[in-house]
Amino acid sequence: MPDLPIGTPYGTQAPQRRRRGLTPLLWIVMLIVLAYWAMAAACIWIDPYNVYSWGLTPRLLQADYSPEVIPYMVDDVAKDPTLDTVLVGGSTSVDFTPEMMRLIPGVKNAFNLSYEGTMPYDRYVVTQEMLKYSHARRVLLAFDYNYALDAAQTRPEFPLYLYDSDWSDDSRMVGPTTFMAAASMALHRGTISNSGGALLNAKHALRFRDFQTPGEMRGLARLVDQYRATVDEPTANTCADFHAIDDQLVPYARELSKRGVALDIFIPPYAAIFPFEWQTGQRRGELGKAILNNQLAARRCLVEAVDGLPGVRVFAFDNEDWITGDLANYRDTAHTYSIKIQEFMMKAIANGDHRLTKANVDDYLSTLHRRSLAAKVYNSKVSFAP
Repeated sequence: MPDLPIGTPYGTQAPQRRRRGLTPLLWIVMLIVLAYWAMAAACIWIDPYNVYSWGLTPRLLQADYSPEVIPYMVDDVAKDPTLDTVLVGGSTSVDFTPEMMRLIPGVKNAFNLSYEGTMPYDRYVVTQEMLKYSHARRVLLAFDYNYALDAAQTRPEFPLYLYDSDWSDDSRMVGPTTFMAAASMALHRGTISNSGGALLNAKHALRFRDFQTPGEMRGLARLVDQYRATVDEPTANTCADFHAIDDQLVPYARELSKRGVALDIFIPPYAAIFPFEWQTGQRRGELGKAILNNQLAARRCLVEAVDGLPGVRVFAFDNEDWITGDLANYRDTAHTYSIKIQEFMMKAIANGDHRLTKANVDDYLSTLHRRSLAAKVYNSKVSFAP
């Protein structure tokens, strides 16, 4: 150990070395903090999600945006004066393209505001933002199974903080996704580039391939046999129990009707065997044993609540056996995988076909109930031994 200078108190030199050793670490911390604040400043100044009164004016492409970024783009879509049609939905409607929606007469500039994993409360937030800002004269809305869930349920990843009145929450949006959106707008003069749509298509193609196998079909056949005797569990729910319909969807429909905005609500065609497969796993936990009759009751409540509202229509495609009776059309029992089917649905809405009203809802539900109870596993493209 080297000798210390005369008069230097013992123990002074070592702490000085420790202080000099911390300097690079402090610089690294300072650089990280500065980088974060620079990123935050860029995000807030450019405002890629259009939540403020400043920033670049976002321009949306007529393209398939990734459902992962769609929850952040609600105000971009709602405040875009060029859009005449918006589709609001979840995973059952993410594959509809602007070209498909243009099959409806009068639709010129449409946007699909659907994202996977939607839940009642975040869907409610989306519709409220649309009411605040949207210039669209037509709304397409997918009425999927989650309207039978608790109205307070929210998708965990949904950025509620962007759409509340507390500005201090907005800092939570700062991150790589927002920064990339801001950079895209800065580089392309306000255009939010399309990213992720191709990955979604690849993901769905992979899921379709994995579903279309003899093993999957045999497993579904076993579930149908297992739950055949119990699938018709009666529901105890009345319309007053479906708060996502009664307290969220119906007031939205009434307000759009009052404003003269057309609202076409469509029920996605789940596979005929869906109530058997849904007796297991997550959906059994969410919906209980009476899945089939809960879904039928929710549809009756929807039709009875909105029938007669000017400009509001309800459509359903469940009783088209060529769709729901053939698992070759699906990537799982809840999601069709067919451009032909999606275009068929848009054309039916355009022509007013497959519409549900108070006058025909009893026949529709009776037929659907009977077909569901008698459903079997059939796949026109995959051969399998029971």
